[in-house]
Amino acid sequence: MIKDPLKKLIKPPGFKENSDEIETRRWGIIHLFKPASDVFVLKYGASILSSLVAISGMSFHIHYRKFLKLGRIGFISGALPSILLPSAMTGLMQYHFVLTPLVTIQSAMCPTCFEIRSACIQVVGGVLAPILTTSSVALFTATIGRSTAMPRWQDFSYWLKFYKDLNKGIPRKAAYFSVMHMAASLVFVSFAVKSLAKVWDYEHGSRKLLQKKYRVEAPNEEQKPLYPLLSQTQEPVSGQNRF
Repeated sequence: MIKDPLKKLIKPPGFKENSDEIETRRWGIIHLFKPASDVFVLKYGASILSSLVAISGMSFHIHYRKFLKLGRIGFISGALPSILLPSAMTGLMQYHFVLTPLVTIQSAMCPTCFEIRSACIQVVGGVLAPILTTSSVALFTATIGRSTAMPRWQDFSYWLKFYKDLNKGIPRKAAYFSVMHMAASLVFVSFAVKSLAKVWDYEHGSRKLLQKKYRVEAPNEEQKPLYPLLSQTQEPVSGQNRF
């Protein structure tokens, strides 16, 4: 299932390694695992989840810009903190807080704990962060560009009405995207655990083969002397006494 050069990644029984070495070795196995479809979620799952965050962020971005009548004013500058930044941060957090512990920690693994962790990261990065950043950036752009009439800071009641109209339809979108992100996280973790089970089965099988190989070949190895210098016999030089 794995190319022959990657047999070096399988360590013999009793080999001690730290967490960084385990992570590097297992990611090396995952990236060259055959068939590649068995580890597709491990390779590209975090990228897919970050793409979903970008989709939800784009929806919120369009909503606020449409309400404030911004048009093309600050579209790219508003997309950076409201779409690209939450998407990139969510992908990195899914990789470091979900995938890396799954790959490194083999024993005492709780899939439900990782599902909850992944869902929380996805909802925060795909719903809460885009709403806060997009609304703030859109209001700031509308204030500078003067695309719509903004209430005065002293008129608190008008600000409440304006904020209510600004966020009209947002709770429904937030609920929809929250369900979508949580479902995607559950599917992602469940398939990741199944893929890791195949990787671990291969690793355990290879370790057993190595252990069996060592047990068979060990008695056939030549027994080296404990003190090689003392075991060598030297011919006495002519004219010299042996004693």
